Amino acid sequence: MAQESTQTIIRKGAVKSPTGSLTRRRNIGASFSDVLDVDRDSATNISLDMFFDNVMAFFNEAPFIYYGRTEPTNSHVMIWVDTSTDNQANLS
Repeated sequence: MAQESTQTIIRKGAVKSPTGSLTRRRNIGASFSDVLDVDRDSATNISLDMFFDNVMAFFNEAPFIYYGRTEPTNSHVMIWVDTSTDNQANLS
């Protein structure tokens, strides 16, 4: 699970001139909606915002197969392969 942060995010910056005044504030970085897949040969023109929404929808809605020792609590696990015991018969 991701941890929450109370870190301050800097979104704009300005340059201080020799006279002490600040230049016009400019954006630093970009928002998800401003990052587009456009510069590749097989570009999709999909924004990072759209990609993230689709990935999160997949994780929240798609059925999964879970391999593990403890019973899953996620409601999207449709098949659980319980690895906590060896269910092979001892033929010796």
